[in-house]
Amino acid sequence: MKLNYVEQKLLKKVNLFDYKDNNVNMNRVISKFGLRSSKEYRQYNKVALEIQQLVAILRTLPSESEVRQKIGKSLLDKLYRLGIINDVSSLEVVENFGVSYLCRRRITWILKKIKMAQHTQHAIDLVQHGHIKIGNDVVKDPAMLVTRQMEDLITWADGSKYKKHISEFHDTKDDFTLLNL
Repeated sequence: MKLNYVEQKLLKKVNLFDYKDNNVNMNRVISKFGLRSSKEYRQYNKVALEIQQLVAILRTLPSESEVRQKIGKSLLDKLYRLGIINDVSSLEVVENFGVSYLCRRRITWILKKIKMAQHTQHAIDLVQHGHIKIGNDVVKDPAMLVTRQMEDLITWADGSKYKKHISEFHDTKDDFTLLNL
């Protein structure tokens, strides 16, 4: 069947291979976690699918197999250290692994979780303006993934207005650190 000229022009910009049935979930995750674009979502989705595929391959092996136990333990330990999972007992924890598991470890979501920001957009602004530091390093990338160890080191940056305001409110102001001497 041959299309008319007008129909060809109309269908020129339509991509029938990338059907938009997943847009509802993708848009929900993008808005909930403050992702910058669908490209960033697709990158997280690719990582999540690779982890799901690895788990599926490991589950096909016999449960007493050394390879399954070694690789499975390694995967679970790595995901636990990253803070993505809370239990390292079995691979069943990672069966329904998705993009939201990874997005929950973004610095913006962690800031919201530890109540340094009220909303995701506020957390994004704090990070982009340099008000947050992890250890001694100021963080300016809202897509940074925070490990369990790094989560304990999140504080206000030294020159931050927020740090100054909070220390004045709690009457713990230290002139030496606030003046950056």
